[in-house]
Amino acid sequence: MVQREKYSREYKLEAVAPILSGEIGCERRARELGLNPSMLRRWKQEALGDPQHCFSGSGQLKPTDEERRRLLRQLKELELENEILKKALAAWGGQPK
Repeated sequence: MVQREKYSREYKLEAVAPILSGEIGCERRARELGLNPSMLRRWKQEALGDPQHCFSGSGQLKPTDEERRRLLRQLKELELENEILKKALAAWGGQPK
């Protein structure tokens, strides 16, 4: 099985810099670097979308994604606590509203 090549954030930024500045096209830059043009187009879109946090790497989340994950975890915990309280109320003979 062939293992995929991993490229550093710096390499990706260096690869797309001439494309972003308009000096060269994706296809030509891809030939120069020996890469697939679709990969460079994807890198270009990511760099245009969020230049500060692009190419965060494996396991690294953007701050907004990290916050979203934290909030979803908190929501699940609160839903579980709510279910426990409903069952406790029902066990004591009360009616959940």
